[in-house]
Amino acid sequence: MPVRSVTIRTIDGDEIGVKIVDQSSSEDGAMYSFQWDTNNCNPDKKRKRSKLQINILFQDNMKLEIPLQIKFYKSDDQNHLSWGQQLKHINIECEQKSGMNCSTIIKKCFL
Repeated sequence: MPVRSVTIRTIDGDEIGVKIVDQSSSEDGAMYSFQWDTNNCNPDKKRKRSKLQINILFQDNMKLEIPLQIKFYKSDDQNHLSWGQQLKHINIECEQKSGMNCSTIIKKCFL
């Protein structure tokens, strides 16, 4: 099922652009790759986190919404690298049951 658009929405309603890098499908399912450049994101204040939602809209108007809570640091801040892990990939395995217009998330993995 081809992807029509991918957006990231902040809790304030602002949309952040996401680049669709790759789409492939087979009899077993489909895989999508997206890229988001965080270099222009403002650092979060002390003890605060950013709440984001990834919205993936497919061509048949089915939508997958993935809520995230993340922390942005200054790009030159090396002190916090040992406190947490840099998010590079999110793998989500979904299943769409026959005759239904919604998907169920089977497995999530944050790398």
